[in-house]
Amino acid sequence: GELEKKGRNETENVRRRRRRRRRRRRRRRRRRRRRRRRRRRRRRRRRRRRRRRRRRRFRINGKTIRMKTGKERANTYLKKKREKNCR
Repeated sequence: GELEKKGRNETENVRRRRRRRRRRRRRRRRRRRRRRRRRRRRRRRRRRRRRRRRRRRFRINGKTIRMKTGKERANTYLKKKREKNCR
């Protein structure tokens, strides 16, 4: 009998939850205003920002330069730290 009791209780909770949800409708009063339209020409200048992609490897006067991977960067950082501690 436990199982069915639990099931019934769940459905009751759901029903109660459904009952609790009430939507309030707000009435909006619309006022009509007469507007004189003045035409003004606006010039919009669009600035395009170019995002530079960081390239993994690139050449500067014939020499290929490659960026370090995350692992390499971490290792150099650790090496520097070690050197500092030795001093």
